[in-house]
Amino acid sequence: MIVSLLREYRPGELRVLLLPQDAGRLCEICDLQVETGAGCGLGIPDEAYARAGARIASSTDAWEKADFLLKLKAPTLAEVQRIKRGASIAALFHAEGTPDVVAELLARDITAYSFEYFQDDDGAFPLMAATGEIAGVMAVIYAAYHLQSHLDGSGVSLPACTYAPAARVAVIGYGNAGRAAARTALALGAQVTVYTRYEGANGDPHDGACPKFRPLSEPGAADGLAQSDVIVGTLRISTFDTPPIVTAGIVRRMRPGSVIVDVTAGFGAGYIQTSAEVTSLDAPYRMVGAVKHIKIRTLPLGVHRTAAAQISRMYAPVICRLIASLNGHSEDPVARRGKIIAAGRVLNPQVGRHYEAGFRE
Repeated sequence: MIVSLLREYRPGELRVLLLPQDAGRLCEICDLQVETGAGCGLGIPDEAYARAGARIASSTDAWEKADFLLKLKAPTLAEVQRIKRGASIAALFHAEGTPDVVAELLARDITAYSFEYFQDDDGAFPLMAATGEIAGVMAVIYAAYHLQSHLDGSGVSLPACTYAPAARVAVIGYGNAGRAAARTALALGAQVTVYTRYEGANGDPHDGACPKFRPLSEPGAADGLAQSDVIVGTLRISTFDTPPIVTAGIVRRMRPGSVIVDVTAGFGAGYIQTSAEVTSLDAPYRMVGAVKHIKIRTLPLGVHRTAAAQISRMYAPVICRLIASLNGHSEDPVARRGKIIAAGRVLNPQVGRHYEAGFRE
C-alpha cells in the first residue's frame, strides 16, 4: 500500500500531521512517501523524513498516486479533485460545514476517515485530547489577556492577587478542553465552576485542585454563568440546531468587558447563542453588546510547534494500527468508528444530517 503524508497548504497552517520520528514507524508497515516540503512550516527538511525511511515525493505523486493519504486539516474541494478515485484519506475533516467537499468525496468513491470521530470502546475520542488540551489552556490565556481594561476588558485580573477577589471562571463541559481550561484557571488562582449536563459530576483527583461542579439543569445555573468574569465553552458538538445554553439574556447580564471563549468553535451559534461568528488569530474578538466573544478555530496554531509535537506523538500509534489493519484486511475498530464516508455513502449521522440539510458555514 502506498501511503502519502501530505503538506498543509491552508494559509497560516505551519504544522504537519507526523514528525519524522513518528512517520518512521509507518515505514515499517507500508510504502510511505512524504510530499516535498511537508515539514517546512516547522523547519524540518525533506532529508529528515528520508533518514526516517520515507520516500520524498513530488506534490503530483503524493496526491495522485497514493492508495491512502494522511493529512492534518481537511482537504479543500480542489485538493479532493486531485485524489485518485477509490483511494482513502484521513484528516480532521469537520465535514459538517463543507457539503461541497462531501459531495466530491462521494462522487469520486473516496473513503474518508475523520480523526475527530475516532472512538474507543469506552466511548472516548482519543485523538481529540491532542488539540483539546492545548485549546483549553490557550482559551484561559486569551481570556486573561483580554480582560485588561485597555483592551475593552472588565479590568479583572484572572491570575489571583493577594487581597483582591478571585476572578470567576465558568467552564461548560469537562472533556479534554474543559479539563485543561479548568486546570489552567485554577492554577492561576481563579474561582472555577464547571457546568455539565450530568448530575453528580466531579473532578479527577489526579488533576490536583478540583473546581466546583454544577449541573446545567440546576435552577441557579443561569445566574452563575451571568456572574462569571469568563465563560469558556468546551462542549464537543455545537452546531446550527444545538439548543442554547449561554443565551442572549445571560450575555446581557454579564459585567461589561467580560469574556466568552467558544473553544468548540462549531457551526452556527450553537450552545452559545451570541457566538455565531468565527474570529481569528489576527482579529481574536468581537463585541456583542458589552461582552467580548472569542471564537477561534485555530487556537492551537498559535503554538504550532507544541501542537505539532503533541499531535504527532498521539496520532502515530493510532494511524499505524489503522494502516496495519488494512494491510491485514480487517479494519481497526477505533478507526472504523471514524469512517465518515465509504462506497459512495455518508456513514456518520452527524455529517449526514448536515449534508442533507445543505448546511454551510
